[in-house]
Amino acid sequence: MNYAAIRNRQRREALMPIVFEPVDWQPQVAVTFTRDVNGWLDHDNSVKWHFPAGSTAMVDEQHAVEFIIKGYATGELPRAVSDDEAAEIRSVMTTIGLG
Repeated sequence: MNYAAIRNRQRREALMPIVFEPVDWQPQVAVTFTRDVNGWLDHDNSVKWHFPAGSTAMVDEQHAVEFIIKGYATGELPRAVSDDEAAEIRSVMTTIGLG
């Protein structure tokens, strides 16, 4: 076993700086999902997100408005939504029913 190589590697790893990534925090709203809601987080790495029906989660304001207007979730709207905006949000609804 090469102990010198192990010590050198440990020394290099110990000196690696910590890099913090900037985060764009947005206000969160609690919603309770009335149906399963899924989406893609990262297509390239096949990472999806999922909120099961009946669960309560904190989501950002824009998604809360979208989920509540579409009927995917219940909760208090974080801002006023005009009829035109609600119609635009509903125009891109996707509902898949099996059975």
